[in-house]
Amino acid sequence: MGLLNRLRSRAPGPGAPDPQATEQVRAELRAVLVAQSAGTLTDDSIDPAAPLLQFGYLDSLSAVNFVEQVRVRYGVELSEDDLVGELSTLGAVARFVAERRARTR
Repeated sequence: MGLLNRLRSRAPGPGAPDPQATEQVRAELRAVLVAQSAGTLTDDSIDPAAPLLQFGYLDSLSAVNFVEQVRVRYGVELSEDDLVGELSTLGAVARFVAERRARTR
């Protein structure tokens, strides 16, 4: 089952994250992007609704590092391809991670 189908097949319920959990993950991932940028990005310069690759928040190398950080920090598997598909924005990645974490609790 592809990522899009997995996202669509989820029904809200006990495993759904609360908005605060999603916001916490978003803030943590924003900090990862700022750290990876070596000073070129600031917290305020990252729009959570903007495509990560198109707006220059990530390039091909930093995308690999970002995906690895998500895996290490949260135990959630992503691929670089996900970042150009359904999970192309910081907000989408944060929701996906928060949902996965809520399911495993």
